[in-house]
Amino acid sequence: MEELIPGLQPLVLWMANSIELLHFIQHEVPQLLPWRQDNLDEDLLESEMSSTRTACEEAMTVLEEVIMFTFQQSVFYLTKVNSHIQAYTA
Repeated sequence: MEELIPGLQPLVLWMANSIELLHFIQHEVPQLLPWRQDNLDEDLLESEMSSTRTACEEAMTVLEEVIMFTFQQSVFYLTKVNSHIQAYTA
């Protein structure tokens, strides 16, 4: 099992970064949008906000799916390897 840990470190780092990105999109991007209100007319602002919201929602959905799939596959792989190791040591 110890030889698996170094190989999983990049995956765990990627998942941690992806979760941080997901959090940023969910919580910080909506707060960044209103600052442009002073510079744009109302129709253009609404159109831009709507497009940005749609893009953020799509990005969040895809990122959530990728994170969940990666986590599920990692758990499956670790479980399979662990049971394989236990079968040979028993």
